[in-house]
Amino acid sequence: MTWTDRRYASFLTRVAASLLDSIWLTAFSSVLGFGLYAAMGMPTPVAQDFNAVELVASFLAPLVLVIAVWRLKQTTPGKAIFRCRIVDAATGAAPSTGQCILRYLGYLPAIFPFGLGLLWVAIDPRRQGWHDKLARTVVVQDTDEA
Repeated sequence: MTWTDRRYASFLTRVAASLLDSIWLTAFSSVLGFGLYAAMGMPTPVAQDFNAVELVASFLAPLVLVIAVWRLKQTTPGKAIFRCRIVDAATGAAPSTGQCILRYLGYLPAIFPFGLGLLWVAIDPRRQGWHDKLARTVVVQDTDEA
């Protein structure tokens, strides 16, 4: 079976996978943040100005982690549960590092106009969000016939 025989992951499958990914990513960021505060001997802030620890734990570390997982595994834990993979839209091969970076950064324009770029997955024939289109990727769901 070639990659073109695969089916595109549905909107609802991708939403469910994203919700699961949000759970592990939030847990990762929280543990990292608390760990960094403890290692630096700083009290954990309750209502404090944004600082370097929060920048690392909330933005930079998740960015690096997600891009690395996409690059190495073509998936995330949430997508893996549904047997979904991110592939190059033209070849079906693993996405390049550049594509992974573009895909991650592509969430910004996809989210800000009322999430329209994410909702686009529901109406696009290839189930691509704007972040997928920017990075030239698609999310496919492996079938049992593989």
